[in-house]
Amino acid sequence: RTASVGSRRPPCAPSAPGDAPPARRVPSRERRLPLPPMMNDARSAERRKDSCGSSLTSQSVERQRGELRSEERQPSAGLPRRARGSFRGSTVHELIWSSMASSMEDRCAGCSKEKVWEIFDAFEAMDVRDVGSVRRKDFVWALGSLGARLDFQKAMNRLQLSAHFHSTAEDLSLEGFLRLAFPSASTAEMATLRRWADLRKVYLLLKPRHGFSAQRMELQRLFELLLEDEVDDVCISLGDIVQSQILTQEELRQALGDRDPTPVTFEDFCQLLKPILAQKYSVTEVSLSPEWRSGVRQRLSLAREELAPAAPVEPQLLCCS
Repeated sequence: RTASVGSRRPPCAPSAPGDAPPARRVPSRERRLPLPPMMNDARSAERRKDSCGSSLTSQSVERQRGELRSEERQPSAGLPRRARGSFRGSTVHELIWSSMASSMEDRCAGCSKEKVWEIFDAFEAMDVRDVGSVRRKDFVWALGSLGARLDFQKAMNRLQLSAHFHSTAEDLSLEGFLRLAFPSASTAEMATLRRWADLRKVYLLLKPRHGFSAQRMELQRLFELLLEDEVDDVCISLGDIVQSQILTQEELRQALGDRDPTPVTFEDFCQLLKPILAQKYSVTEVSLSPEWRSGVRQRLSLAREELAPAAPVEPQLLCCS
């Protein structure tokens, strides 16, 4: 047979006497048989897979929406995420502690609190007068006495104090010290760095070098360093006490007892924390500490140099020829 005009199929060749009959072409609409119900469900679930690979059925979506609605109705929705997880089955007292622990920040955009403390330790070691500034002679003394310490060498390499004191003989304040260490810090970041330096100063004041004895004047200085003037001039936050690492959260809870961890005044600070600070930072072994002895010896030698009278100048007779 010849193909009809306009037909797209090629003409069929005549079959030989011994050949098998040609295979019958099945129309496309006959091949599209309906799939079993199980395969339809599997294919639908496959289409509903999200980008992470987990299939989200309508029931799971509704369940998630219900959980979100119930979470919005909870009174802990405005609290930090770490505090929200411990809301069920806990009292308000425990919730405040969890919120305080989660609100502590130990890193800003430019550096970490630990790095700032390493820099401040070098500043504190050179500030032998304890006035918040470093002189050129203090820097020269520190190179001879502390130059072998690895942490001090790292701080000096970062600060380049040799070049600074070579260009000027003026005293270097803590603000300038931090600015040399972190030159790209913004104004807001510098405020954070100074705050971390104050917290480190609180920790160092309790060390044997200063001989802490839990007197009222010493507690007053600790309280002033822990105080944030821009936030409150009367009370200090207990989170700053934990962040300064002078007391752990467990020790602070033991000292407060059933009292809520709310900000405390100076009188509360002395009444609640003086016993545990005196017990933890006892000064009974100060006289046996080599660090304390060397610190006192160095301070006395520098004080003698400053208080020593100038050598008298002998008058010289001018001879007239």
